[in-house]
Amino acid sequence: MLRFLLALAFAALLSACGRAPPPAAPAAAPAATYAQTLASVQARLPAARYATNDFIPDAGTPPPAFDRRVRLRIGMPWLLNDEEAPWYIAQEKKFFAAAGLDVELLSGGPAHNYLAVLAGGGVEIGVINMTTQVTKFVASPTGADVVIVAVTLRRTPEAILAIDHDTPRDRRSTRVLRAADFAGKTIAVETTSQYVMESVLALNGQPPGEVKFLRVSTVDTLIMRRVDGMASWIVNQPRLLEDAGYLNWVAYPLAQHGWEGAADVSVVRRDFLRDQPDVVRRYLWALRQAVEFMLDEPVAAAEITSRYATGQPLTPAQVLRRFELQRDLVLGDGRAGLLRADPDAIDRTAAHMVRAGVIALPAAPR
Repeated sequence: MLRFLLALAFAALLSACGRAPPPAAPAAAPAATYAQTLASVQARLPAARYATNDFIPDAGTPPPAFDRRVRLRIGMPWLLNDEEAPWYIAQEKKFFAAAGLDVELLSGGPAHNYLAVLAGGGVEIGVINMTTQVTKFVASPTGADVVIVAVTLRRTPEAILAIDHDTPRDRRSTRVLRAADFAGKTIAVETTSQYVMESVLALNGQPPGEVKFLRVSTVDTLIMRRVDGMASWIVNQPRLLEDAGYLNWVAYPLAQHGWEGAADVSVVRRDFLRDQPDVVRRYLWALRQAVEFMLDEPVAAAEITSRYATGQPLTPAQVLRRFELQRDLVLGDGRAGLLRADPDAIDRTAAHMVRAGVIALPAAPR
């Protein structure tokens, strides 16, 4: 019996020695670097394809000639508040009229997607909150062929807002926030803003996994200390805190920490741009006059805006405060560049969007 068992064991050993080992699992492809992702964006979804500055007039350009008046429906980025000040001014000061345009401003808000409405022909111009929304729309298989023709806020107003509790409420804080300050803290975000905050923190050396994100969007959570910071627009939520008596707010502006974007983005369909380029030029002439008036005559501009902002009653003083907070964002790198988008910056941000899984690049160049 012992010999039989030994024979079996020897036979099994010989069989094992002759059997090929299982094939090794294929090695995972290394993750693309940021530079490689950016190169893919520039090859397959370049912003130069869907953003142009060619129709923006230079300063001092006289009113454009026209042989017919044109009706324009313009979808606004939000409820009719002071975000839309340039369009109110263009109406009130008759800049639209001087360009032969009869304009209807349509209120926006959370229930309005003016990119989809624009694609369907429901408006001639859509003013969209952020360039990132346009990138996402263009990248989508269900998107449409649209073109950015101007941006009103040339730098992103996005910021992480906090309250400096070491400074009395009735005083301005001088604290400078760093990305590392948010380690172990909670930041209030909306669904569409979390990837932005995570990307910016990572860009500045703070692992986002060490930060908690809470899906809330009101300043009350910040005041009540349910959160330590909140995703915000530097021109909006700080004013709400000031109205509530908190002058000691402090912000981490994303534009100063590597996140590139622009806001209040004028977008048209490509076929409209092709067929009616003179109308686009006339619209942009009127918009530029309004933006320059807002910069040069802020008190008068605030009074106009407070009358037109029917979606959110505001005093001229409140509007004027917004103008103060947004002035540098409107100017960007200088007055000569008013309304101009930066396609290279849009590409750099699109690369972050790809890496965050927010968009997928098309298989073929688009």
